[in-house]
Amino acid sequence: MKSFFKLIKEESLIEKNDKILVGFSGGPDSVALGRLLLKIKDEYNLSLGLCHINHLLRGENSDGDEQFVKEFAEEFKIPFHILRKNIEEYGNFNNQGLEEAGRNVRYEYFAEISKKYGYNKIALAHNLDDNVETFMFRLMRGTGLHGLKGIPLRRENIIRPLLLSFKKDILNYLDSINQKYRIDESNNELVYSRNKIRLELIPYIEEKFNPKFKNNIVNLIDEISSVEKKEFESNSLKLSNIKKLSKKERENLIYNELKNYDVEVTRNKVEEIESLIFKDGYKEINIGKDYLFVKNYEKLFVKKKELEKVQKDKIQLDIPCKMSYNKYKISLSFTEKIEEKENCFYFDYSLIKEKLFVRTKLEGDKFMPKGMTDYKKLKKFFIDEKIDRELRDKIPLIFSGEDLILVGNLRRSNHYIPNKESQKILLLKIEEGI
Repeated sequence: MKSFFKLIKEESLIEKNDKILVGFSGGPDSVALGRLLLKIKDEYNLSLGLCHINHLLRGENSDGDEQFVKEFAEEFKIPFHILRKNIEEYGNFNNQGLEEAGRNVRYEYFAEISKKYGYNKIALAHNLDDNVETFMFRLMRGTGLHGLKGIPLRRENIIRPLLLSFKKDILNYLDSINQKYRIDESNNELVYSRNKIRLELIPYIEEKFNPKFKNNIVNLIDEISSVEKKEFESNSLKLSNIKKLSKKERENLIYNELKNYDVEVTRNKVEEIESLIFKDGYKEINIGKDYLFVKNYEKLFVKKKELEKVQKDKIQLDIPCKMSYNKYKISLSFTEKIEEKENCFYFDYSLIKEKLFVRTKLEGDKFMPKGMTDYKKLKKFFIDEKIDRELRDKIPLIFSGEDLILVGNLRRSNHYIPNKESQKILLLKIEEGI
């Protein structure tokens, strides 16, 4: 299973100290995934858990799958989580087919268990054959270019470490270690379109037309994904480029980017985002699932809603001192010489008559930027400097009494500038990214 080890390293799918919940049906794919993760468990210091959903569709066979999962977990001393859910009843109640209902229940349960027990990643066992089948299924059903990208390698906290492994290689691996697994007999029933694609259509094409058909589809999926990714990076992220596109091209790029985040995509939502492109300033739109589509002064991009608490306290500053404030590092000290260094600002301390303190912006704040003789509203300063709105609330402001003397590490005021006659020089240093 070289593809497994290659993939997790090249794509950094798995990192040291990860706590991984494995979607575990008991079938060959999930069993192989479980065994491979166990193989690297000590090297990566992993914490593993198995998650199984008994859909109650296959009577004794479903119960047999559940029992197998318990025995596997006990043998390898892995915590397990099992949900028994009548998918048929769930689907009827929610007006969903069996496949859609099963998928919704699985992902809801994965998310619930991950949150409850602190798993930071969910590993699913989709393989390369699944990707080819998905491509063929979507192609015949009718889809745009985005739909032909296939199954994503990762999406948020979901990873698929077997996505570059063919089914035959997975089965060979299990045989080589004498590992048993369960077979879902419904996978061989030709009443399902996906089963017909896997059992009839693809074998027919391989036999009659091209034995390397699946490899060719895999290459095509990679090419489509690569083209689409480059297209969005080069056009949609840079406003200067996207403005050159037609309205239809802009909407297609936005649509494709939204699809990457598993949010509901509607015509109105795409048009609303597209309308931002030629508007001034910073704009953002809630697109669902805790995501925002953002337009700043240069780019369009998607970001997760800010979950961390922004510090707004007014804190008095002593000298000397070192402190953290909204991921900025602030230090104050006295110095005898002035050096031109990044993030360093110097003040004639003998002219400062009031206590120093730090806080974030308030409505009406203003200051006199260095080199100017008039006051400027802080809001206007941020706009002129093209500072994203999301950052403005976090930037530490340094005051002497009511006088704003330093705006983060962006600009100092025109007050208290030291000269050769200054007896006591204050060095105020502010750095980002701590």
